[in-house]
Amino acid sequence: HWGAAFALVDGHMHAVGYDGYVSLMSQSKIVAYMLALQMLGSEKVEEYVSAEPSGRSFGDFTTMKDHRAFNPYVSTGAEIIWALLDDVAEGQYRDTIELNRQVWARLSAGGGGPVRMRTDNGDDKEAVVAIQELPEDPKELSMSTSSSNLAALYVMAANLAQMGGLPANSSIDGTYQGFVEVNNFRLTPQMMAMAAATLANGGVNPVTGDRVLSYRLVRYLLTTMMMAGLYDGSGRWAYTVGMPAKSGVAGGLLVVAPGVGGFATISEPLDLQENSARGIAFFSGLVHKFPFLHSFTPGAGSDPNLALTAIAKCHLQSKTIQQVPGQYSPD
Repeated sequence: HWGAAFALVDGHMHAVGYDGYVSLMSQSKIVAYMLALQMLGSEKVEEYVSAEPSGRSFGDFTTMKDHRAFNPYVSTGAEIIWALLDDVAEGQYRDTIELNRQVWARLSAGGGGPVRMRTDNGDDKEAVVAIQELPEDPKELSMSTSSSNLAALYVMAANLAQMGGLPANSSIDGTYQGFVEVNNFRLTPQMMAMAAATLANGGVNPVTGDRVLSYRLVRYLLTTMMMAGLYDGSGRWAYTVGMPAKSGVAGGLLVVAPGVGGFATISEPLDLQENSARGIAFFSGLVHKFPFLHSFTPGAGSDPNLALTAIAKCHLQSKTIQQVPGQYSPD
């Protein structure tokens, strides 16, 4: 599939190509991190998870010298974020999953549809229904879907043993299953773009006017997304594209142009860093044509009217974006 969507901070939406649902996978880590910061505060979260780029693949188990995870997007950091959420919910893992769904629904409201979810047996349902059908005991769910993530959780539990181990009210089962189930949330490119536009708009949904998160949390999120949102491809991304972004192994890219709008692209072929190859090529070409989108261009984001011109150009490009099958070109 190839699909692209762009939502302006005034709520206007433009989309081309594939508009079906796609699993968030690692893009779900944005909201989990946001909720941990919101409920526990940055100081508590930073006792377990730092905000440093790791320069390593997302599945690497390496931690910082003080045993904290590098950032909330590598597997070790994402699992500890979920342990913190599980601790707050006192082991009621379904409540935490539902809270994540509610936030994604608020971020993406106006993007076209409800949040959906791929269930343990492969069904695709509205997430609110699928969550209600989850067993009360997380041990009843399969733990074989992502063994590397489970291993990351055990590694962090061992590393944190000298600091008291995992948070007191969290469990291995609840933490792991919460992480896995939210990875299975499904959104369309339009919904992802609206979620990105909400971040670009300082945490206020452009369509509903709902303040989903504070300016301060937006700043935390966008900073970590810029530094680590594409794992060991984040530095190159910041150099060439310069917009906060989060990738997922289902081929999604959620990209924020602060003060302008939000982008989302879908394309499954992944590069060596397990980011969407075609998505990266698209945004590299887009920023080449519209340098104001790069966050470090003087005056970036200051003239939303330029984004309207970008919409017209994107529409023109969408007609010729893949002239030869298998060739992914910025044009």
